[in-house]
Amino acid sequence: MQATTETRKTETTGAKAPPILDKRVSVYVPTVQSSGEPLPEDQARKLVEVTARTLADLFGGSTAVNGTGYYENQREDVTLVFANTKEVNEDQFAGVIGLGLALKVIANQESVAVEFGNTIILL
Repeated sequence: MQATTETRKTETTGAKAPPILDKRVSVYVPTVQSSGEPLPEDQARKLVEVTARTLADLFGGSTAVNGTGYYENQREDVTLVFANTKEVNEDQFAGVIGLGLALKVIANQESVAVEFGNTIILL
């Protein structure tokens, strides 16, 4: 039996099954500039906060996870902010792309990664 995102009743209890949010949208928030200089801590924290709030506004919620990334053999700390959803509409897609482009400029980055499902776009 294949799960669907449609509202349905569970066979055992008759209660509504929870929604299946099978699409993920992620934004990789940088902590360093393209020069290798770290962003000021308060600015990096604010970028994560704005990203998390924007994804929550667009998709109903978000989660931020700290990690380590490598780009062109340079190690850097990164915060992955993601949201799960049933679908991504054109306005949501445009909002995420706009957010990524703004992060790129504000953080003085060569590129910022956004991810839709298993597809990464380097902006």
